[in-house]
Amino acid sequence: MAAAAVSREVALVDLDCFYCQVEQKRLGIPREVPVAVRQWDGLVAINYAARARGLSSRHFSSAQTIADLQRQCPDLVLVHTDTTDADGVTTSYRPGERPVSKDACKVNLGRYRQASGEVMAVLCAFSPLISVEKASIDEAFLDVTALVTARVAAGDVPEAWAGRFAVDGDDGRQGSGDEHARMKVAADVVDAIRRRVFDELGFTCSAGVAGNKTLAKLISGRNKPFGQTILLQDDVPLLMASVKLTSIRGLGRKLGQALCALGPATPADVLSRFTLDGLAEHFSEGTAQWIWDICHGMDEDPVQEKGPPRSIMSSKTFSRALGTRQALNDWLTRLALDIFNRIEDDCNQFQRVPTLLNLSSRGVSRSAPIRGQDLEALHPQLVKASLDMGEHVVLPCTGVSLRVSSFTALIQPRSKIDMFFARSDPVQAPAQEEEDPAAGNEDHDQPRPFYCGRCGRTITGDDIATHSDYHLALALQSYEKRELAGVPRRPSAKRPRNQRTISSFFGTRS
Repeated sequence: MAAAAVSREVALVDLDCFYCQVEQKRLGIPREVPVAVRQWDGLVAINYAARARGLSSRHFSSAQTIADLQRQCPDLVLVHTDTTDADGVTTSYRPGERPVSKDACKVNLGRYRQASGEVMAVLCAFSPLISVEKASIDEAFLDVTALVTARVAAGDVPEAWAGRFAVDGDDGRQGSGDEHARMKVAADVVDAIRRRVFDELGFTCSAGVAGNKTLAKLISGRNKPFGQTILLQDDVPLLMASVKLTSIRGLGRKLGQALCALGPATPADVLSRFTLDGLAEHFSEGTAQWIWDICHGMDEDPVQEKGPPRSIMSSKTFSRALGTRQALNDWLTRLALDIFNRIEDDCNQFQRVPTLLNLSSRGVSRSAPIRGQDLEALHPQLVKASLDMGEHVVLPCTGVSLRVSSFTALIQPRSKIDMFFARSDPVQAPAQEEEDPAAGNEDHDQPRPFYCGRCGRTITGDDIATHSDYHLALALQSYEKRELAGVPRRPSAKRPRNQRTISSFFGTRS
């Protein structure tokens, strides 16, 4: 079966080592200096200068200590992520500094989310003819089809290709066919967008330009940093013969593992070993069709804005389990404050309020309705509901989370004056919505095992989020991708502000 004809021009724009770029911009660190972003005793990002000195993404899961890494790369600059303490005060760190106590504060990745929002604003402002879909904190899909059509119709086609090709070889790329003209324009547009991001914000990003989201994602990291890769439709079969099944969007986890267990290693192997009916013997009919299409390089998943998040969460895992009810209540009060501040930010942006609060801990999940229309009364309401539900948490407690959802429109929308006097510090994003920088970088699309030097265990999959704040942060991007519906839609496989403080809440009114 031949690959489907190109009907769209889609790009995946991927910020290069994003967390490191944000810190280098904040601290004025030159690009040629090796930088790593740390969270407690682990690394969450390594820039390209550090990679050139022998460090790589494998060090995210390495048993090596920070001291070992510094001996390997003596000029490595280590920068810790921001943290927020019990009173809701956020602290930023200089190179070499780190929090005094992990148990007294929680990580705050809001700086990276704010920078991500600035990048998204540049992408969205480039042209009304471009559809933009945020895929994660450091990635976005662009559908440039409408703009390409307009430029081709006007005869505005560049002579040169803006980027390198995903498949090497002389395959007639200098031809004058319609596909070549459209892809030349698409590559030119995406290149201009990337350069605008750099000119306005100072961030470099790479991109893949292809006929759909799956193919664009597959090639986006091939020419990092600050490079661009182009895939022509005629080259799709060659690409599918050279990539691993598990590198394809949607095949990185259980479904991909189940498919590989049948023998094939590449999409081309699947097509040579199975018919569509043969796949249906191992998977549901819908899943078999999806696999068949993907292995041919076909993906109809549209690029579309996903809207505001469906929930906001704040959570904390404990290196030492909490053994008393008072210690748990102290942390629930802190999380309630954190989530209230985020609700205010969300309300200012989207003019909506939540109506449901959920508490989750090991073996316990409780929910309570909340009346969010009165923001002045919402904070004490969140604290009381959290403490009430916390009575059901089993001690000792190794982790707890609060989540609000079921949003409804604000009955009396806040005026621009109200928003002006609202909290103006950078949006501190919900931990639930923050990203796994490792999962979204150019080396890995799926979570990897993580070695914990504290207990000697290798942490994988769903266990990451409950093990420690470090592993929680490394699971965050996977969550946001699910929230944003960033993974391909397919059937499942068969089974084969004025920021308030805690002190102000408990203080007396004058």
